[in-house]
Amino acid sequence: MIKCKKICRHSLKKQLFFRSIALVLLTLLIAIVMNAFFLKDIYIKGKEAKLLDAYEIMEKYVANPESSEYQDKLQSICSTFNLSFIIADTDTKTIISSINNTKKLNRILNDVQYSIDNDDVIKELKKTENYTICTQKDISEELVYLTIYGKLSNGNFFVIRTAVDDITYSVKITGTFLLFVSFCSLAFACITSLFVSNHICKPIEKLTNISIRMADLDFNVKYDGKSNSEIGVLGENFNHMSETLEKTINELREANKKLLKDVEQKTLIEKMRTEFISNVSHELKTPIALISGYAEGLKDGINADPESTEYYLDVIIDETKKMNYMVKELTRLMQLELGDGDFDLDEFDFNQVVNNCLETYKLLFDEKQVNIVTNINKDEALNIVANEYHIEEVIRNYINNALNHVEGDMRIEVTTKRQDEFAYFSVFNTGKPIPEESLEYIWDKFYKVDKARTRAYGGSGIGLSIVKAISEMSGGKCGVTNKEDGVEFWFMIALNKSCP
Repeated sequence: MIKCKKICRHSLKKQLFFRSIALVLLTLLIAIVMNAFFLKDIYIKGKEAKLLDAYEIMEKYVANPESSEYQDKLQSICSTFNLSFIIADTDTKTIISSINNTKKLNRILNDVQYSIDNDDVIKELKKTENYTICTQKDISEELVYLTIYGKLSNGNFFVIRTAVDDITYSVKITGTFLLFVSFCSLAFACITSLFVSNHICKPIEKLTNISIRMADLDFNVKYDGKSNSEIGVLGENFNHMSETLEKTINELREANKKLLKDVEQKTLIEKMRTEFISNVSHELKTPIALISGYAEGLKDGINADPESTEYYLDVIIDETKKMNYMVKELTRLMQLELGDGDFDLDEFDFNQVVNNCLETYKLLFDEKQVNIVTNINKDEALNIVANEYHIEEVIRNYINNALNHVEGDMRIEVTTKRQDEFAYFSVFNTGKPIPEESLEYIWDKFYKVDKARTRAYGGSGIGLSIVKAISEMSGGKCGVTNKEDGVEFWFMIALNKSCP
């Protein structure tokens, strides 16, 4: 039988927790790396787009100088995105500017007129016929600018720029904030993952425990989760599978029990048939020999006088009756041992049945001059549920046995009483005790302590075997005890619990 693995080396809860944390860490790491290596470039690209937007507004402004709309838009976009701009004519005379410092204004215009000193350009990013975009270092301010410059469609010069250091500072601030957010997110992820993994894995752990118990053929445990998810459906399927398996296994067990019972019954029948034939053959040897001998004597006319003939015929009839009685007893015993026959159960008073049986033995008691003593409380009912005919058989077998073996004081005592939850019945007779070595065998078929005496009173050696069979079939107990001056046979059967 393959045993179910009950100990999980790698808990699903731990795997789910650590994988969730690993996923969060990986996400945060990617965000930090992207911020460190790409945010500045992305930020600059965004600024380039704003510089070009400002350039487009400038073109519309110079095309419509009388309109204040585009001038307002230019001022607005520059103030919003921290841009500085200048538009000047060919004589470097300022037409419009966001710069108030005259010295700085003249220097910028001079740079534009001469296409900006190459020493100031750090990196040229884009160049067309109308404008150039580059990063430029302003030595006087010790700053780096992102600059777009060139000529407008009306021939005027223009410059638009924004400080790159501001961008770098913004990126640094963003990176610091992102790092802080990452730690906070990680802590939150740990708590959330622990809760989520526990919430998800708890029903799975239940299902795991159920599967372990089902593997040990324990189908009493049921999944009681209320989830409507796939786990809930799995739990319901487990319950259905458990019920189906339990039903199927119980049916198989019942079928197996029935099969074993049938096999045992057939084996028992065959064994009993063999024993029956063997026992009958052995027990019938003597009566058959007697019948055969006396019949041959009659045929040969050994004693032709009427008295002898009558005696021979009486012997033959007597032996025939004994044989007939023995065969009937054997048949009855086989029925009891096989559970065949009429075994209807009734509720009746055990005391009443004992009294009725004793009434039928009065003549026999008088004939053998037996002193019968009864210890029966007539006012107390010992109600039992059993087959009344079987109980009578037990009583009669015990009384017959006592009559056949009573000696000495010629006293027989019959006792009934309530003993705990049982009705107790015993028959005692004065006489010789049963040898200790024979006590365990007297319940066996055809066992006779004194064979000569048994044959003398016509015993078959089957009566006590019948008592034992009835006792086992009715759930009772039987036994024998040697007393100081005789032998006591007893029988116990459970009282009906509904009786007073």
